[in-house]
Amino acid sequence: MNQNIRIQTLQTIERDDEFDEFEFETDGTWQEKRNAEFIRYDEQVEDLTVHITLKIQEDEVRLM
Repeated sequence: MNQNIRIQTLQTIERDDEFDEFEFETDGTWQEKRNAEFIRYDEQVEDLTVHITLKIQEDEVRLM
């Protein structure tokens, strides 16, 4: 079963010894299945939509 959630991220990008910070807020979904939790949401990067999936398990988190 999917549950709707609100997602807020703060991203720091380092390039040439300079740091840029980006805040992002959107709606997404949370789902638990097969001993893992999944958070899914879409993020706009310039003109593209990027589909983000985080897989959370007991000993690791994966960005897919």
